[in-house]
Amino acid sequence: MDKTTSYKFVGGKLVARTAEEHAKLVELRNAASHNKPGKAARSKESFIMISQAQQERLDALGLSPCMRLFMALLWEDFRHRGRAFPLLTGKVLEPQAQRRALSRLEAGGLILVQRRPPKPPLIRVLLGTRSPQASRSLSD
Repeated sequence: MDKTTSYKFVGGKLVARTAEEHAKLVELRNAASHNKPGKAARSKESFIMISQAQQERLDALGLSPCMRLFMALLWEDFRHRGRAFPLLTGKVLEPQAQRRALSRLEAGGLILVQRRPPKPPLIRVLLGTRSPQASRSLSD
């Protein structure tokens, strides 16, 4: 079969289409493809998802440094596929502000922190409505 010629079945046999039939078929295919609702373009930017429960807890904290740090922690949690990860100090906030924000996020039930001096702390983001008592340990 030739790739530049289209074919059709007539009476159980494969027959080449005429030039007019082929042009009509191409026109119908093009019209059908233009009428389909297209997919939305994929974003080239990174994004994070936040649950309603997490948003409510963040709102209760009401502090901008905590929100900035939590968004960065969510991104790191995604990159580490939900496993505990070491905190990179000074990446989002100044070290002292970062320590305060970590303590507030931990007290608010959004993250678990395993401090291990002199190494950086291990962080685990708590998902949904899980409480710190019901969550898995950091070593999982």
